[in-house]
Amino acid sequence: NAGANLESDMLSTPDFFWDNEEWEAVYKHALKYLEVDNRVNILNKRMEVMSEMFEMLRSQLEVRHATRLEWIIIWLIVIEVFLEIFWNILIRDILG
Repeated sequence: NAGANLESDMLSTPDFFWDNEEWEAVYKHALKYLEVDNRVNILNKRMEVMSEMFEMLRSQLEVRHATRLEWIIIWLIVIEVFLEIFWNILIRDILG
């Protein structure tokens, strides 16, 4: 998304030059002199890297959250087992 936005916004000729064609050559020369195409490509590559890094971070956070939920379930099962054992011992001692 960011790449398409950078390319369409930075590389398209502004509307001003549709009305004032004599300045369009100066504009194109300035674009070439300032190496806008190269700069836009560099920005697009950096945006791709940032996007990949955010994707890795999101994935890591999802794994971390899933692991935490798994441990909560394990501890709930352990508590349930101990309560069941305790209840059975208590009932056997009282009734037994």
